[in-house]
Amino acid sequence: MSVIPNAPVKRLLKENNPRVSDDAVDEAVKVLERVTRDLGIEGGKLAKHAGRKTLKRSDVELAEDKLGIG
Repeated sequence: MSVIPNAPVKRLLKENNPRVSDDAVDEAVKVLERVTRDLGIEGGKLAKHAGRKTLKRSDVELAEDKLGIG
């Protein structure tokens, strides 16, 4: 079961595509969840290295760069 709801993802996909299949939405949700988890893992490492328990925006931004998704 996914954490991210399908409806907002479908709306985003429909911004550039008039028709979007349910399979396409499901796959996009999987990708978004995987990327978000990866950002959390990498960002968490950076926060821990900085001696913090709190994940900050700067940690996420650096994780984006490290993962090549920013």
